[in-house]
Amino acid sequence: EVDEHTFAPRLNENTRRLCEMMAEEGVRGGPGSFLERQAEHANKSRKEKEEARTQYDDDCTFHPDTGNAEAILKKSTSKYMVRSGETPAELIARLAFLDSQQKQSKRHLAEETYYAQFTHRPAVSK
Repeated sequence: EVDEHTFAPRLNENTRRLCEMMAEEGVRGGPGSFLERQAEHANKSRKEKEEARTQYDDDCTFHPDTGNAEAILKKSTSKYMVRSGETPAELIARLAFLDSQQKQSKRHLAEETYYAQFTHRPAVSK
């Protein structure tokens, strides 16, 4: 069978040398492949973080007491807090419907109170 292609590329000697160097350094998956370099970098980064943490942990002397957080949250008036004895379904109903209805009724009462001070009632002509 006769080769139909007449073009026969040849690598430059510098290109061949670069390819060999890259293969040795792991660029093309040889020893020291990408995954190995990534694992090495992750280990190095983790060690540096641990060293920094231990260095700064010794410097930190303030440790606040957050032991009363539960008591403070129970006294909270936030509408998103679960009230005592309230089931998740009741919480959802309250937040979705009841609080909205209360807000609308308060707004309606405020409107009525505000507009009650005005005595002029315009008449619509027919």
